[in-house]
Order: sequence, then structure tokens, then C-alpha cells
Amino acid sequence: MPTFELQDPSGRRFEVDAPDQTSAISAFQKFQAGEENGAGGAIPPPPPGFVLDHQANGAIPPPPPGFVIDGQQRAPGHDDGGLETGRAAILGATDGATFGFGDEIAAGLGYLLDKLPGERGRSYDELLSTARGAQKQAEEEHPYVYTAGQIGGGLAAAAPIAGAGIVGGAARSLPARLAISSGTGAAAGAVQGFGSGEGGLENRSWEALKGAGWGLGMGAAAIPAGAAIGKGLNAAADLIASRGSTLGRSSQDLLRRTLADEGLTLEEAGRRASVMGPDAMLADTTDGLRYRAEQIAQSDNPGRSSVIGALRDRSATAGDRINSAYDDVLGQRPNVKAELDRMSSEQKTRADALYGQARAENAPVDVSPVLKAIDDQLLTPAERIAGAPDLPDDAVDASLRWVRSHLSNGDVQRTGIDKLDKLERRVRAKASAEFKTGHSDTGSALANVGRILRDQMKASSPVYKQARETFADDAAVQDAFEKGQSIFARKTHPDFLAAEVADMSEAERNALRLGTRAAVDQAMGSVRNGSLKGRQLLDADWNERKILAVLGEDDGRRLINALQGEQAMAETVGQALGNSATSRRMDNPFRVQQRTEQDKAVPGIVRSLANLKFGDAVFRGVEYGKDALERRSADAMARELGPFLTATGQTREQRIMEALGVGANRDAVAREAQKRKAIAEALLRGGALAVAPQLHQ
Repeated sequence: MPTFELQDPSGRRFEVDAPDQTSAISAFQKFQAGEENGAGGAIPPPPPGFVLDHQANGAIPPPPPGFVIDGQQRAPGHDDGGLETGRAAILGATDGATFGFGDEIAAGLGYLLDKLPGERGRSYDELLSTARGAQKQAEEEHPYVYTAGQIGGGLAAAAPIAGAGIVGGAARSLPARLAISSGTGAAAGAVQGFGSGEGGLENRSWEALKGAGWGLGMGAAAIPAGAAIGKGLNAAADLIASRGSTLGRSSQDLLRRTLADEGLTLEEAGRRASVMGPDAMLADTTDGLRYRAEQIAQSDNPGRSSVIGALRDRSATAGDRINSAYDDVLGQRPNVKAELDRMSSEQKTRADALYGQARAENAPVDVSPVLKAIDDQLLTPAERIAGAPDLPDDAVDASLRWVRSHLSNGDVQRTGIDKLDKLERRVRAKASAEFKTGHSDTGSALANVGRILRDQMKASSPVYKQARETFADDAAVQDAFEKGQSIFARKTHPDFLAAEVADMSEAERNALRLGTRAAVDQAMGSVRNGSLKGRQLLDADWNERKILAVLGEDDGRRLINALQGEQAMAETVGQALGNSATSRRMDNPFRVQQRTEQDKAVPGIVRSLANLKFGDAVFRGVEYGKDALERRSADAMARELGPFLTATGQTREQRIMEALGVGANRDAVAREAQKRKAIAEALLRGGALAVAPQLHQ
């Protein structure tokens, strides 16, 4: 039987064993009435069932409204300091978190504690009845607080289910998620119903069956509801993450889609712009971004003037930039003769001392590879026309035999560097003369033999090698300069040019660069638009390879990147300012399709109202609102993307970095989108199941 604790207005506490609260109050009132009829203020013995913790002399006045039972507020208007409200919340949360087994758990724990020495030893049924009475009382006196506690406890109990949904359900198909959610809902509902039910097994089983049905439905409903809530949460998280850039969300999304259509990212486009130089714009880096700049420039929007102005201002300085690019790599336009004389004088002074040392050492040189190369090119008697063994040598054979005669007489080979250096110079001069007179076959044969001879001499004497790499002779320097002057000629093949450059001395390479500078000046000065010609030098693939051969990888690539950047810049200007009809197509996101005068929204609304066509007026009003929103969105994107696409230098880099940072934040939010949906679904299911018993009672 439950035990109720009573307190009278004087503060004395009593414990009453009674089957329910009403019986306890009635017995207490009878007890008070008996005290009032006693004599001399003596307190009569308490009736059966009463235990008095505190005895007092004198009569006990009848309890006025407002006495306390079990610490629960009884009278309206009596302030309990929020303690009973909190107790109701705790009891509700306990019930929700334990799937309705809160009363059984409390009774079980109380039963175990009462077994301790000094405790009363109440029965499990007695404690269960007390716990259920307290739950019922809390629910009756604080229904909203108790229900809120139940929902909170249900959410806490759903945490493991939410975790399972994140791990196992977020990436599954919709039917699989429905099956998982319905199944877990039905299982949890059955447990909740069984725990919330009272009475025997039959009654609890029936409650479990009803709970399973409710859980099944709630589990299925949690999928679309959770998806809707998750979508809202994801949109809010994405909105927060999109802050921090000059671009709004719509502009960021359009920029991403445009780059993604070409298989690129903003980071890659930014790297392209950096390679082109500080005057490059993002609009120069891809066809898609160039088209977006064109659409802004060719539409009526707030970003139009900024795009047109930026492109025109940059285009006006194209010639200066191109000239600067050539000057940066090739040097300023010099006095060619004076510069050649200066370079020759400086390099020759350094090399003469080395040549003198090499000749003094006169290291022996193995000329066998040279003789073999000559013999391999000579025609043998067997290769001559049959019947004419005495046919005279052609020009190639004659030149080769001339070289051979200076290397060996058949018995003795000339091996001293002093004599061989003089021979090598004569061979090189003869080869140059043959090339200039159009005898390329003879020139090539002599050049090949001369190269092998130089290699053998360099291998024999490190000093000679150093001297030869510094300066060959004045004729070689002049030849190198002339080679540079004809570098862009079609007859100059980049592979042969690269081989020649590798064999050149430092003075020759400098002369070659000087000749290349002269070739550029000649090309740019021969047309009215010299800067355009400077850009077009790279139109032929061979020219790019020739520049790399002459200038080396670093300087050559720097010049090529600058010229390619100028080509891209010129293309952007031509496309964006060329008044192309393609930019005014219907897919222009910066332009809202203009309605005809008949279809314009405001006149249409007035006309419909005048004709009492209220449905038409409402429809046109919706159209007006839609047009206004589209116009506002288009203007905002143009206002944001126009300066973004045409920014240069440090401003461009800063805006790209801001956009990349915001993009990374949005990507992180997007990666968690499915997880947030799964959490919302599981928590919705758990919270709903916590109050399911009240819903299906």
C-alpha cells in the first residue's frame, strides 16, 4: 500500500498508509476532527494506519487548503519556487528516455534500496504504485512541462538511432531508408507501448501492438519530414557559409557551374590568370568566363559599365605591355653593331688567355672518330656508277677529302690541339660559306665533321673546352646574330636550331638573342598594329619552340606566357565588346526577358481590375512579383560578377582567395548535408515515439 507524507500548517509531518491520495486526505481529516474533540488538549492516539513522526501537545487545528502532500502543490496560487515544475519535467524526461519503463525502473531501484539496513522494506508493487501515482500527478498538474520532458527524453533515447541512421541510412536509396526508418520506428514503438502499458501481459502486449503501429507510421513519416527539415537546415548552413565574399550565393553558384562545364575550378582559373601576368582577368582564362563577361557587357544591368570600362582601359595599354614583355626577356633595343662589338670584345678577352694556355699544353687529340665520320660519308668505288671508276668527286666528297687530308696522310694522324684548332675554324668558316651560297648538302657535311672534331678537342683539353664555350671567333658571333635575325623564317627548323644552340659559345648565344630581338623589332615594325603582330608571333607552333631554344626554358616560357596572355586578353575584348548577338540569347542570366506592352504586369493588373477580372489581376500580380525578383537577382549577379571577372593584379588575387575560402566552407557544409537529414529523421522519429502513448490512448 502506498505511503503518503502529510504536513500541517505548523510544520509537523505525518506519514499515512492508504490505497490512494483521496483516502489518505480523508483519514487525515478524520484524525484532525478527533483531535478537536479531545479533552484538555490531549492528543488521542492516532487511528490505525497513521504514523506520527512528530508529536506535539495541544490540539491540531484542521488543515486549511494549501497543505502539502508528498511535496506536491495542492492549493492554487501557492508558489513552490519551480521545484514541482522541474520535477514534472524530470519525470517526463525519464519516461520518454526509458521507452515508458521509468516507473518500473524507479520501483525496482527503490525496492533494492529498501533492502538496505534501516530502511522500511516496502514491496515492489507498493513502490510501483507510488511511482505511477507521481507520474500521473505530474502529468495532470503540469501537462505541458511533462510532455516536453517526454519529448526531450525521447530525443535523447533516439540518439543511438540517429547515429545508426547517419552511418547506415544517409547514403541509402529512398526505399531502403523508408524500410529502415519504419522498422526501427515499429520496434521502438512496440517497446514504448509495452513499457507505457499497465496491468498484465495481455494488456501490455496490446499496448505494444498499438505502439508498433504508431511507430511504423511515424518512422515512415520521419523520412519526408526529416528531409524537409534537413533541407531547411542545409539551406541555412549554406547561407551562413556563403558569407565572406564579394559574391552572393547565386553568383557563386553561377561561377562554379560555368567553370565546371569546362572541367575547371576557380583555383585552376586563378593559376591561369597568374601565369598570364598582373593585367590578366579571370574573364581571360576560360571560354565560359569570357562568355559571362560578354553577356554582362551586352545586357542592360548594373555591371555593364564596369566591365566595358575595365576592358577598354586595359586594351589601350596592350602595345606597351607587349613591348615590355620583349624588353624584359630580350633586353632593350640596342645599337646592334655597338652591342655586338662590345660582347665580342668582352668574351674574346676572357677566351684568349684560355686558348693560349690550351695551345701551350697542346694536348693530344684522338681524331679517329672524325676520320670515321668522313669515311662513312665518302662514296666508295663500288658505290660509283659502273664502268666509270675514275668519276671525279662531287662537291661533298671533295670537301670531306679536303678535311681528311689535313687530319691524316694515311700513316700519320695530326693530334696536336694547336693545329687542330686552326683546322676547326677553317672547317666552320667553309661550312658557313656553303650554307650562304645555297649548298646546304656540303655545308651540312662539313658542319657535322666540324662538330665531331670540336667534341674530340673539348674531351682532350678542359681548358680548350672552357675557351671554346666562352668565345669561338668573330665570324661565329656574326653567324649567330644572323641566325637570330632569321629565327622566325619557315626554313629554320626548331630541332636543328636547338642542336646548334647547344654547340654555341656564350658569345654566340648572346648574339643569337640579339638577333632574335632584331627579328621581333622587324616583325612589329613592319605592320601598322605592331602589338598585334607581336602577339601573333606565337601563332605557329614552331615559333614557340624556337623561342624556347634561343632563350632557354625559364626566359622563353616567361615570354611565351606573356604573349599568350595578351592573345587571351585581346580575344576577351573582341568578344565582349564586339556586339555579338549570341550574348543576348534567352539563356543570359543577367538579362530578364522584356514583356510586350500588352503583357506588362502593372498595366495588365489595372486593366483586369477595371474589367472586374480579379483572377487575371491576381495572375498578373504574381507575374509582376516574379519579374521583380528575377530582375533583382539578375542585377545582383551582374553587379557582383562584373568586377569579379575583370579584376586585375592584387585585387584579383584577393577576390579569388576570398571566393576559394567561402567555397571551401560551403563544400564542408554540403558534405554534411545527408548527415543532417539523417539526424533530423532519427530525432523526429524518437521524439514522436516518446509521446506516442498519449497519441494513441
